[in-house]
Amino acid sequence: MQEIGESMRQIFGESIWINYLKKEYYSSDLSYVLIPDVRKLIEFSTFSVEGGLKAIYIKTDKDRALERIKNRDGYVDKESIEDVNIEKQMSFIEKLPTRTISKNGLKVTCNSGIFNNIYIIDNTRGLDDLKKQVEEWEVQNWLNKKE
Repeated sequence: MQEIGESMRQIFGESIWINYLKKEYYSSDLSYVLIPDVRKLIEFSTFSVEGGLKAIYIKTDKDRALERIKNRDGYVDKESIEDVNIEKQMSFIEKLPTRTISKNGLKVTCNSGIFNNIYIIDNTRGLDDLKKQVEEWEVQNWLNKKE
């Protein structure tokens, strides 16, 4: 899928997916949008920094991710994964100052200027823990709307 996505960028320009999503979102009557795969800083900047959409960064340990891919697909092509530079563009978020806002480890960035209020979910411990953190994010999001 990454190869197809990158090929589309080469043919139609770097912003092909950004432009497509913006057109779909702004021409709809949706009150929200979930973009499940933001790997490039330009995508993050367009939708979160410039567009004001809330960001959730889901992180996991590299070895755990490889194990999950192997369990899902039956194999892992480590070279193609390790060779992909776009996988590293958003990892700076893990180095930003954070505060923990839940007992299950949900964090939010703070004291980081335009990178404030990025929620960070730690997906190293398994699906049940991931679900708890997502639920806690929903509560935080709801509480922030009430203020």
